[in-house]
Amino acid sequence: MEPVEKKYTLKEILFLPLGCAMQLPFIPALLILGVVFFGSLFAYRTWNFDPLHLWSRAYPDYSLSTDLNSMHDESGNSWQISYETLPPSSFNGLVRHISPDEEAMAPMLSYDILVTSGDYARSDLVHTTVVNHMFIWKTAKNAQLSGRINLLHTVAKDRETFLKLRDIQDGETVKISGLEILRIDAFDPSGKYLGYWMDKGCNTLLVTDVEIQ
Repeated sequence: MEPVEKKYTLKEILFLPLGCAMQLPFIPALLILGVVFFGSLFAYRTWNFDPLHLWSRAYPDYSLSTDLNSMHDESGNSWQISYETLPPSSFNGLVRHISPDEEAMAPMLSYDILVTSGDYARSDLVHTTVVNHMFIWKTAKNAQLSGRINLLHTVAKDRETFLKLRDIQDGETVKISGLEILRIDAFDPSGKYLGYWMDKGCNTLLVTDVEIQ
């Protein structure tokens, strides 16, 4: 008797992987789900890799004043922003790190982005690490390095700019422009002072334009 070829319906094809998974023993299936769960979270936290936007940050819902000096949210929390006395800045180069920047004091901060150019963009020459909103670089060779390396703590001016920042991937070449922020002071709905955000030698930036090249 010749074997009969089984024809699957579209519904059966779509749910075939799920059906196979349900036949696995409970513990191995749980381990697989755990690996997928924590692996996808690690990829997002480390490389901003989240193609299905399972973990990606939602746009922080705040209003920016027309003079760009203050923000507030629907709950009545507010922030005063002071800027460096410099013209607008642009950072061009290779992204060697991007990760979500989540600060309770300053929820408008969206992503930490390490932008490098020249020798600092060469992974064979310069090793870079970003930990706790700070970066470290080192080189094994005694050479005069040229180029730039900047860790940006980004604040998107609006939702469109935020979505462009969210789409940046490690290894892409970008141009990010905006106004350099000196300090962000936070207040609760009653006007009580809560504290401030200030970077430690990096670049906190109100991002006005993003180009992924």
